[in-house]
Amino acid sequence: GVRYSITFRRVHWTNFNSTLLYGDSNFGPIQMGKGKGRVGKSTPGLQKFAATVEDIDPTICESYQNIVCMFGTNNLKLQKTTEDDVLETYKLYKGKLEQIRTLNPNCKLLVCPVLPTRSESINKNIFCFNNYLISDLRTSSVDVHVVWGLGEFVDRHSEVLKTSLWGPHYEGDHLHLNPEGTRLLVRLIKENIFSLRRSKRPSSKVDGRSYRAVLQGAPPSGGQAGRRVSQQRAPSHVRVPTRS
Repeated sequence: GVRYSITFRRVHWTNFNSTLLYGDSNFGPIQMGKGKGRVGKSTPGLQKFAATVEDIDPTICESYQNIVCMFGTNNLKLQKTTEDDVLETYKLYKGKLEQIRTLNPNCKLLVCPVLPTRSESINKNIFCFNNYLISDLRTSSVDVHVVWGLGEFVDRHSEVLKTSLWGPHYEGDHLHLNPEGTRLLVRLIKENIFSLRRSKRPSSKVDGRSYRAVLQGAPPSGGQAGRRVSQQRAPSHVRVPTRS
């Protein structure tokens, strides 16, 4: 008769941890693979560039377990940008995230607030955008994880990007990170990805923490007490919205 042999093999968890970094030029210097300052072999994947929110192609995101998005800087850096422009950019971005969620319903979708720049006028737009990003996503059905810890990029006195993390690519460049800034960004992304993997819960809105805790880089908590919006002003590039 015919004999059949069955071999049982355990598939390593990293094979289910593919990661897509999808963002603008501050994602550019990040390298995938093993080594200090890289995303790491435990999160194998791909890096894709898109300059603006309009350029996002949700179909790129269909086959990855972890999707990390960071967009908005190039939309918000224009001098004549109004608050209405910021709101329209946010609505377009949210729509793109909804499409990604529809195409990849089981992924962990991580969204980085826009990083601060060295320009106070650009930061004004960024602060406004990040307020929409965090406060609205917290109550939406898109199911995203807002990356915490980005307050480490902010100079607490001037509320602009720290000089020690700034690496201008050209004269008048207020936007880009130096290698130290890139390493910090990589570390925070990895910490956020692995915090989701350790959690028994699926990816959540703001992990049950107050906005203040999110912005100061506090790790996720297990309780629900943090869902109340803090009324104190956070010393970070994402301003805490107050409610009347």
